[in-house]
Amino acid sequence: MRLNVIVYLDIVAYNEAIDFSTICNKFAETNFVLDGKKCFPHITLYFPNYPTNILPKIKDILSNVANNTNAFKLKFKDTTIAKIDGGIFANYEQNDEGIRLKDLVVNLLNPLRNGLIREKYKNDPSKDVVEFGYPINKYHFPHVTLTSFVDMNNAKEFINKRNNIIFSDIMVDTIAICEMGEHGTCTKIIEKFKLKN
Repeated sequence: MRLNVIVYLDIVAYNEAIDFSTICNKFAETNFVLDGKKCFPHITLYFPNYPTNILPKIKDILSNVANNTNAFKLKFKDTTIAKIDGGIFANYEQNDEGIRLKDLVVNLLNPLRNGLIREKYKNDPSKDVVEFGYPINKYHFPHVTLTSFVDMNNAKEFINKRNNIIFSDIMVDTIAICEMGEHGTCTKIIEKFKLKN
């Protein structure tokens, strides 16, 4: 069962991500377009594989996390290209609140995967994969994947033509659980959980 626990973006950041993803797709072919219908903008917190029938427990844990976590802000940092797949990231500065939220979610949900490892990492003996189900530290920085270009050269050309790309800071006031698709996309929001104000 492939699920992703995410930060659900505030309305301003949500719309900015969708608009930018649409512009990318008009520039050149992309693997996905954020649209808020079949592909949702988000920041990943934790996305291992789980056994079936575990969803009710995950929902209970996330509800408890949200009820005991204050909303906080993530400041925009920069925009970068993924080195391997032409992905475009809007990156945000890590802060104590973000680290605390991610660590809490990971520590509470990790035991529920019952040792399952994501398929693509089955032959990876690294500590992260064994302990968390995938190389979690590689994905530890907060970012929104805006799209990924089919051709890496198009990603570089697109970014080079747009100097000083700026996104709004994000008010983190909602987490959610979603179904996952290709390229790390969030394809269906299962349930949202509001943090304390």
